[in-house]
Amino acid sequence: MNDGSALRAPVAARRRIQRGAAVLLAAGLLIGSAACSSDDAASESTTTTAPDPGDGGTGGGGDLDAYCDASVALDQIFQSIDPEDAEGFAAALDDAAPIVADLEAAAPAELHEHVAVLVASFGKVKESGDASAFETEEVDAADAAAHEFDLANCDLTKVAVTAGDFHFTGDLPTEAGRVSIEMTNEGAEPHLMIVARKKDDVDGSAQAAFEAIEGEEDFPKSFDQMVSIWTAPGDSDYGMGELTPGEYVAFCPIPVGSTADGEGDGPPHFAQGMVETFTVA
Repeated sequence: MNDGSALRAPVAARRRIQRGAAVLLAAGLLIGSAACSSDDAASESTTTTAPDPGDGGTGGGGDLDAYCDASVALDQIFQSIDPEDAEGFAAALDDAAPIVADLEAAAPAELHEHVAVLVASFGKVKESGDASAFETEEVDAADAAAHEFDLANCDLTKVAVTAGDFHFTGDLPTEAGRVSIEMTNEGAEPHLMIVARKKDDVDGSAQAAFEAIEGEEDFPKSFDQMVSIWTAPGDSDYGMGELTPGEYVAFCPIPVGSTADGEGDGPPHFAQGMVETFTVA
């Protein structure tokens, strides 16, 4: 039986990068790639400026279906990423770049103002190398407005979950489709909810398959990760994804004794009861 040691996850590696920042970092990759096509440009610094929301640039297309597809896909890429892993972070940006292009081309007019705020903050970060430009009330408000739009227009089922020490409360989804899992942490420790679907060729229940895992490398052999959300004590965040019919497990792998700044040395939270199984039809 899985005693918990097999699925510990580094706290820092699971911090969720703010959705708006992720969009802009990927957009910056597109801008940087274009600049590097010129030898002269490659030797000079590039400053990104916010486009005029009315000039037909960012968000000029207004294709709602394409925008929603891109928004959910982009959120998936940045749900679990280690910002200190330069190679992995660069690979994530490579994956996100074409999706960002789709997002920009399709964004509805209602989001122009908010996208402009995010692009402007990215320009400051790109010029200075200081990511604190993302950590402003203005950027937070723009990100919140974009997510509010997604909830209202992208056929998302909102799933409210509360994380405590050491349990989840809330009704987990039972119908297939797009979801936005909104998690509030009312505990004293950080919590990470990983939602994973049992692979079709794995025998037995999701609970049995989860308990049978003997090493971290075994997890992807039995489950596909679908959504993840990390929250510090007293904080809230969300993760979007699309759930298909099947058996699922939701669990927190963070060790007991962890803080927002470091990993504890106790057993994983799921070994203390922070694990649920559910079926999506």
